[in-house]
Amino acid sequence: DQNYKIDTRVNLTLQLTHTETKKNVKLPMALRENFYQATLQDLQTGEYHFTVSVDGKNIQKQGSFKVLDYSIEEQFVSSDYQKLNTLATNNNGQLYFPDKAQNLLNKLLQDENFKNVQKTIKKTTPLIDWKWLLAIIIVSLSAEWFIRKYRGLI
Repeated sequence: DQNYKIDTRVNLTLQLTHTETKKNVKLPMALRENFYQATLQDLQTGEYHFTVSVDGKNIQKQGSFKVLDYSIEEQFVSSDYQKLNTLATNNNGQLYFPDKAQNLLNKLLQDENFKNVQKTIKKTTPLIDWKWLLAIIIVSLSAEWFIRKYRGLI
């Protein structure tokens, strides 16, 4: 309110404006214990101007902030091998260092969980197709019988 005390009965709206693209986003703010909070997801890098306003009243506060291009993967350049070792021992595994890569390869080759599985589908076809052969024999015998009948040899 005007005395800077939290009024839990009002709704706050956050309006963000990206300075370069002029894209506007309106987000509702949720009340958490004794403060209001908004979830900012998928913001592009750049500078933003924001306006927080109270719905139904003429109270506003403005400001700006900058979103930096940041990758959490680039924060740490090396792994924490003590945590990895704890994870491996808790899951019945082992920790291998780069200089012991051959030991890892040998273990993977000897492990029965990673053995090769080959599935084959065996399809056999006969050398002589009896249906076609039977059809040819019936047709040739029928043709012979008609020829003999026609010429009067029977």
